[in-house]
Amino acid sequence: KKEIKAGIAIAFRFSMPIFVKPLKPQEVFVFDSIEMSKGVVKAVVKNTGNVHVKTRAIKFSGKDAEGKEVFSKEIAGWYILNGLSSSYEAEIAKDVCGKIVKVDISAQTEKGSINGNLNVQKNMCAQ
Repeated sequence: KKEIKAGIAIAFRFSMPIFVKPLKPQEVFVFDSIEMSKGVVKAVVKNTGNVHVKTRAIKFSGKDAEGKEVFSKEIAGWYILNGLSSSYEAEIAKDVCGKIVKVDISAQTEKGSINGNLNVQKNMCAQ
């Protein structure tokens, strides 16, 4: 009889970001674009400041013609380094999308927030 020896090896990589602030830190971020196609609304947040921005959450809120919220989705954020952008998407169900006339979007950071919106046309929901 042969002895069968079994084992498992696990390898992983660990990295930790180190952020160095400039003498005059400026946390500035904007919505670079907000668009919708085939029932998917997409917002691009761009960091135009000189330090990293940590978005806590991006919230999408779809409203009908009466202003009632019929769709809501919140996405956890992450670091956006200065000069770079991050894209966030939310898929809207087909039966709800046709009711939406406006999507409000907000991005919250540790120090503030920005808001944007998109007027929705019916062809933006076509899938």
